[in-house]
Amino acid sequence: MSNIKYSIIIPVYNAEKFLKECLFSVLSSDRSDIEIIAIDDGSTDNSLQILKSIQSLDHRLMIFSQKNAGVSAARNKGLLEATGEWILFLDSDDYFTTEPFNYFDWIIASHINCKVFYFSSKADKAISMDLFRQDVVLATLGTRGIKNEFTELCQFSSVWSRLYNSNDIKTNGMTFDTDLVMGEDLFFNLKIQSFVKEIVLSTFSYYFYRNNSDSITHKLNTEIPLKDYLFQHKLLKYCESNNFKKVIDLAYNKSVLEGILVSCNTCFHRYPWNQYITARRAFFQFINQEPYKTILKKKINYRDFNILQGTILWCAKHNFFFPGYFIRSGVTLYQNKK
Repeated sequence: MSNIKYSIIIPVYNAEKFLKECLFSVLSSDRSDIEIIAIDDGSTDNSLQILKSIQSLDHRLMIFSQKNAGVSAARNKGLLEATGEWILFLDSDDYFTTEPFNYFDWIIASHINCKVFYFSSKADKAISMDLFRQDVVLATLGTRGIKNEFTELCQFSSVWSRLYNSNDIKTNGMTFDTDLVMGEDLFFNLKIQSFVKEIVLSTFSYYFYRNNSDSITHKLNTEIPLKDYLFQHKLLKYCESNNFKKVIDLAYNKSVLEGILVSCNTCFHRYPWNQYITARRAFFQFINQEPYKTILKKKINYRDFNILQGTILWCAKHNFFFPGYFIRSGVTLYQNKK
């Protein structure tokens, strides 16, 4: 039996609906050399009780509780407590579709100099928006626009479906940026790719990503654009300070355009009819600040986007607020047909 120890870090917040499926997908392995680190991030439902009941059945599950501080703080706590040689992140509403550890043993032994492995994954729904930001991560590798089986199934900017060397993370003081609510995974990968010499991409798929829309509410949530604004400014500052010129040249403009799409989908196109004027005003304030204002003035390659996303960007470029309900209905129809 392998002597490689794996640490699986699971942030948990009000996850009672899917938590058992998540945990049992890992605990079904008979491997003794794994530790499952669950961080309850101030849940107000039965998540903590579920964790304790499962821990009583399996000592490999470790539980830590903290006041609600967000997923980044929870993952940082997991990194602090992890004792495994290799680290994986698992979201509490996702699960492992197969036992991956024997394959991990083999691929680690086959690539002894590699410190990060990217694997494929499956999702219950099409993932559209965040795929644009994979160009940011690809640019740190000196490439972009890879089109093959791997990149069609996987998001480069996420931390799930990844295998990270624990020693490298701790030696380089790697943590998640707790100021960010959007793009924190991408920053984690950018930092890692700045010092590792080899990354292995594999089409092996063991991870199922549940695109959970329960948390998306029908309201004008202006916090989303503010979060993207912070992300875009931190991204540019980080790339400039680390001389990531390729990221700026190849991917930063596209990241800003995606920020507009995300903000429209989660904020400006989600409002009761009686808040139309408020939503319209907030939208124009958003796109007329930097970096959105400058990027929208540049030429947009609409071929990089589907017709609905291109419509939103065209409207933003020409200072036109397209009625959000029609866009949202069209996006839903488009995604259901895919």
